[in-house]
Amino acid sequence: LQAAGGQRIITITIIIIIVIVIVIVIVIVIVIVIGIGIGIGIGIGIGIGIGIGIGIGIGIGIGIGTITITITTITITITITITIITITITIIIIIIIIIIIIIIIIIIIIIIIIIIIIIIIIIIIIIIIIIIIIIIIIIIIIIIIIIIIIIIIIIIIIIQTHMCGNSQHC
Repeated sequence: LQAAGGQRIITITIIIIIVIVIVIVIVIVIVIVIGIGIGIGIGIGIGIGIGIGIGIGIGIGIGIGTITITITTITITITITITIITITITIIIIIIIIIIIIIIIIIIIIIIIIIIIIIIIIIIIIIIIIIIIIIIIIIIIIIIIIIIIIIIIIIIIIIQTHMCGNSQHC
């Protein structure tokens, strides 16, 4: 009985030990598997998260960069265009002003020349009139002198003939 009883205890003990070992192994395996699973899950999660984060970051960065570059380019283009237009308008205005000034100067010169010509013509006319007047005056004086001389001669002749007719003085 004892031997049989001892044998049972040993077998039960062995069975219990085997069961415990199996349970421990199963638990360890489960824990390891769960641990690995969780680890892989967390790793993948973090990886995907970081990946998405970096992706979004780069995307936003490139987007903002592109928008900024576009805005800057547009601004620069507009500024350059406005500057070119302003410079062109300024140059055109300056050219117009210069042309107007030149035209005014030419007109003034022409007016001055015309005035000088008119003055010269007036002076020449005045000189001619003065010369004509002087000639007329000289002619009148000569005529008057001739008339006076003729009158004097006539008077002398009349006196001579009269005197000679009346008395013996001749």
